[in-house]
Amino acid sequence: MLENKTNAESKDLSETIKDKTTEFVTDAKIVYGVVKDKINESLTEENVKKGTIKTANLAKEASEQLQVFAEDAKVELIEISKKSKVLFQKFFGK
Repeated sequence: MLENKTNAESKDLSETIKDKTTEFVTDAKIVYGVVKDKINESLTEENVKKGTIKTANLAKEASEQLQVFAEDAKVELIEISKKSKVLFQKFFGK
């Protein structure tokens, strides 16, 4: 009698594990499908073109900002050079 009860419990446990595994696999397939669709959607030619255009615009803006920074830095270095020259002349009397 005890043996029959244990076998019944084992079968119930086995069925539960089988059901949960099937449920997990089904959910994983659904998630995989959704992710695959989203990736394919984001890799459309139109979205790639939009990304390329945004990247080009950002690169252009960065380049312009770097030019402004370089010009400002050049002006500041010239000013520092002039002030340093005057300072050294005052220190060394030349």
